[in-house]
Amino acid sequence: APADLGPGAHLLFFNRRHGAAVYSLAADGLLEDVMRRAREGGMQRLSCVRYKPGPAVFRLEQAVVRPVAGSPPDEIRAAVQRLGGGVLRPLGRSGLYLVSAGTNQMSAFLSRLRSLPMVEWAEADYLRQSRPKFLPPDPLFTNQWSLHNTGQGGGMSNRDVYAQTAWDITRGTSAVVIAVLDDGFDIDHEDLNPVLYSNSAEVADGADNDGNGYTDDLYGWDFHDNDNDPRPVTADENHGTAVLGSMIAAVNGTGVVGIAHQCRFLPLRVFGEFYTDSDVAEALDYAARTAGVIAICYYLDPSETIFSAIRRATALGRNGKGCLVCCALGNDGVLRRYSRDLSASPEVLTVSGLSNYDRRSWFADFGPPVEAMAAAGGGSLALATTDRRGSGGYADGDYYFEWEGTSASAPIVAGIAALLFCRHPDWTALQVRRALVESCDPTDWRAQAYTNEGKSLEYGFGRANAHAALLYEQEWTDEYEPDDSWAAASAVCDGRLQFRSLPSGDQDWVYFDLAQTSDVRVTAVGATGIVVTLYDSSLTAIAAASPSPFTVLTRSNMAPGRYYAALTATGTAAVGRYALHFGILNLRDGYEPDDSSANASLIQPGRRQHHTFYPSGDQDWATFTLTNSAYVEILTLGEIDGDTILWLYDAGLNPVASNDDESSYTYYSYLATQLNAGQYFIRLKEYSDDPLEAYSLILEIHRPDDYEPNNSLTQATWISSGQRLACSLFPSGDVDWFGFTLSNDAAVLLLTDSSNPYSVGDTYLSLYSGGTNHLIAENDDGNSSYFSAIFEPRLTAGVYYVRVHGVAGYPETIETNPNHYLALDIFDAAARFTNITRAPEGIALQWSGDAAWHYRLEDFDGSDWVTRTNLEGRVGPNSWVDTAPGVPAPAHWYRLSTQ
Repeated sequence: APADLGPGAHLLFFNRRHGAAVYSLAADGLLEDVMRRAREGGMQRLSCVRYKPGPAVFRLEQAVVRPVAGSPPDEIRAAVQRLGGGVLRPLGRSGLYLVSAGTNQMSAFLSRLRSLPMVEWAEADYLRQSRPKFLPPDPLFTNQWSLHNTGQGGGMSNRDVYAQTAWDITRGTSAVVIAVLDDGFDIDHEDLNPVLYSNSAEVADGADNDGNGYTDDLYGWDFHDNDNDPRPVTADENHGTAVLGSMIAAVNGTGVVGIAHQCRFLPLRVFGEFYTDSDVAEALDYAARTAGVIAICYYLDPSETIFSAIRRATALGRNGKGCLVCCALGNDGVLRRYSRDLSASPEVLTVSGLSNYDRRSWFADFGPPVEAMAAAGGGSLALATTDRRGSGGYADGDYYFEWEGTSASAPIVAGIAALLFCRHPDWTALQVRRALVESCDPTDWRAQAYTNEGKSLEYGFGRANAHAALLYEQEWTDEYEPDDSWAAASAVCDGRLQFRSLPSGDQDWVYFDLAQTSDVRVTAVGATGIVVTLYDSSLTAIAAASPSPFTVLTRSNMAPGRYYAALTATGTAAVGRYALHFGILNLRDGYEPDDSSANASLIQPGRRQHHTFYPSGDQDWATFTLTNSAYVEILTLGEIDGDTILWLYDAGLNPVASNDDESSYTYYSYLATQLNAGQYFIRLKEYSDDPLEAYSLILEIHRPDDYEPNNSLTQATWISSGQRLACSLFPSGDVDWFGFTLSNDAAVLLLTDSSNPYSVGDTYLSLYSGGTNHLIAENDDGNSSYFSAIFEPRLTAGVYYVRVHGVAGYPETIETNPNHYLALDIFDAAARFTNITRAPEGIALQWSGDAAWHYRLEDFDGSDWVTRTNLEGRVGPNSWVDTAPGVPAPAHWYRLSTQ
């Protein structure tokens, strides 16, 4: 029977067969007394592990041994006894034996066992806490490709946030709260009410029981109307309820499932038809007292009132550990920088969206602020989520199946952050943020440039991976040290956080290079008490910022060149953790100088140009040439509240057309006109000559593309993996053919899309093998309703042809499409080991891989290949550690194969 170890020691489990007892201690300080009482009670072996969230594992004082084939049982027993151990029993008919270590120290006993000539291998026997695989019983979970992508709707399977494997580690806990700032919430919804936060310190008695300034705030607060009911007030307040579905909906056998379905949500109604900055700031302060994560899926005006509240929450919330503020970037399909929307500020984790083809959704904003991605729709399938009950929501019924936008993706990432707080309750918000972004899977990496720091303009760090984030282990070290002088300074790049520390007396030096005149900002994120000093290339101090209590240094009109920044803690204080962010707020774009017709930049149809207006009064000129008369469309789009004027001139600089405000896109410009052959110039400026951090210029010409003639299979244009070919379907009835070759079996993604998020093009896509007689697949509206996509998980080696044609439909009556691109991605790269190293527990294997595959790892047992494990693939680095007995050995063979 298990021993009674006295007060403070609680028996959790007793395994009678092995005589193993597991206890929990009420406090660390009891350990010495409990261990003493255990020895006095005659317990022969004592094992202690520190608490860590997740399943418990204990090594028993016994081992499993596999003898060399043909070894007599008596010799095995005698050899084990000579080592001071004993054979307990054979393990069925497996040929294995369970042996005890006796009085031996276990690791030494194992080493001696493995040295015996009749022992093939030996390993310790472990007592492990059971953890069954979890599959939600909720009927709509099979629709939720955002959490578990099985290829629903023809999408790319396995492209999700790995929710199911994450749930094998943790499904959340009611101790972790996600505060949501939105419009009204249907808190009585059957999928939401079970996970609604309840303020246990408050009683519904008309008094402010907890003294926080809010009377009867049992279930959140309405900051818009200043009452304790966060439910919807107006008929169109559906957004808040929909935001919650994929984030936190309960597992109850009904409806959908949230990724953090055992956490709690704190509903804070802030946004109605209007809102005030003070309401948002007050809601942030309220949330920071209770929540670990704060989710916001609304545009946030860049007021200092809101900005300071965000900084308070991220640095001082959660009793000084900080709250992670997670924001949706926007749905305009444009390049964004930092200044126009606080959702893009360095203090928050900025999220954008993916389609079910693992590509940026056509509407999803992008740019340096983006750190993580998750499902947002925009491909062949939208998302399922919770909706206001009955007929009051987006649709009739209690669930909505057409949910799209970055308001769908940001809550998923917020839910992952909540799971991290559950696993690591002692972590700061910066630690959670670091684990989340550094465990992302790079997305569309064949076509997108990722920096050495792992970040891209389109996708940030890539798609969030909940399972990888929960496995992320970090000892917070400043990897940039030593950097205590300008000579040892490390480089910082636009939009990339550096996770750092400042011990007492330490200095952190960084440098950055500006290629163009720019406005910049240096921010110390998640901490107080830091001084920043900015130096030019001659090490002359040109600016400084002291904490108040947060540190932000902004500098305008900085000339091209190298600059240095030094960061120190105030006085003798130390800053254990902070993040350094460098951001370019505005700059002269890469097309400068383009301030007149004489130096106008050349613009190609169908290829978006990213520009800025900087400094004040800047004008941009572009030029194009028509060899034949054509119908031409020119438009601008960009940052929130931007305002452009557009003029079109002929070769003699005579005005042809102009546009100020195009009502379909707020204050941006659009013009369309029939033009004759010749050269033309486009002139653009900001309406009031103010700077504009980012806008895009798009030219669409209704004419045959550069790949013509490719109207038949014999004229096919060849395309390779990772290419994006800018095409047109013109004139009416035009058909384009393309070809590609597979040298081995591969998964293939083909899709058409537009660089113009407001394009009205419409395509039809067909895939053939070897010739027109063998149709493999075809698709009409599989991508963003009008464009097309085909994903084939396995095509055999050979030649393939792609046929693209237009579709007549609203608003066009002819089958033309002046602006689209064809993209091809082939997932056939051979799996190659990139690193094999000796680890303390065995052999660590790493290889480059992709989520399109599963991987089988085998090793050679001397006569045959034996499967050791099967793993789901990840985009980028994959790894596995071989901990089998006898590893590492002098030589060992491994085989990796894709499935």
